[in-house]
Amino acid sequence: DDHGARLVQAPDAYDSPWARPAGFAFSSVYDLARFVTFLEDGNDAVLPSEQRLAMQTQQINTEGGHGDISGYGYALFVDKGFNLHDGYHMTTLISHGGDIPGFAADVFFVPSTKFAVIALSNADGAHFTESVAFALEKFAGLSAPTAAPSFPVDPATFASLAKTYQDDFNVGRVVVTTTANGLSISMPDVEAAGIPYDPKLVAIAPDNFVLKIQGIQTVITFLRDGNGDGEYIRHRAFVAKRSDVAVARRIDARALRLRLNENAIRERLVTLPAASR
Repeated sequence: DDHGARLVQAPDAYDSPWARPAGFAFSSVYDLARFVTFLEDGNDAVLPSEQRLAMQTQQINTEGGHGDISGYGYALFVDKGFNLHDGYHMTTLISHGGDIPGFAADVFFVPSTKFAVIALSNADGAHFTESVAFALEKFAGLSAPTAAPSFPVDPATFASLAKTYQDDFNVGRVVVTTTANGLSISMPDVEAAGIPYDPKLVAIAPDNFVLKIQGIQTVITFLRDGNGDGEYIRHRAFVAKRSDVAVARRIDARALRLRLNENAIRERLVTLPAASR
């Protein structure tokens, strides 16, 4: 303070100034509600309707192992169906969430019934999934639930993913091999950086596996080439490309730990039943 005494930042003053939005464009649930109204009703003076509707249309499959159900438009997730406590609903759901240290945000919008739920919180990982699910079940005017689609995992497809991959920027060498029970992963440069992981990959959907690293469960996705062989391993913290020759890299352990923590699995509303085997 002014007298040289040490000041302690209290928990209720938790802030992340480095992560504030560009231009300090702070918002509120009411602002986001107006944004959802714009998505529904449009305003050609702001954005032509063709582009507004394109935002809410799948432009790319996110390869989550759920066929064409899960996709991404322009800056919005576009899911053709989702699970709630009362069952599976084959209804389009537009959504996006986000986190920075100390804050969490979610927007969910059902175009067919013009119902939306918006939540903001000044706490880590506070996404109110149960509350959002309850609101959708009780107030969104959804049709009766139907049988969920099935996307079984076929172990016969695992061998074509067993390759050597390389990420020059984050995790270095990645070697995937087959085992009697599935797939195993080796990341020697990650090991050298002192970051622990479980070599066993657990299949949860076609080409999607849970990797436990640094005590965190996280999902990696294999993307295949035109011949059906694994070409990329995708994760929000790293991307590794198939390589005939893998080169050792020195890993920035602190930076990788931060990225893994930021991208740890959080319960997402849009889910499908566990993949059958």
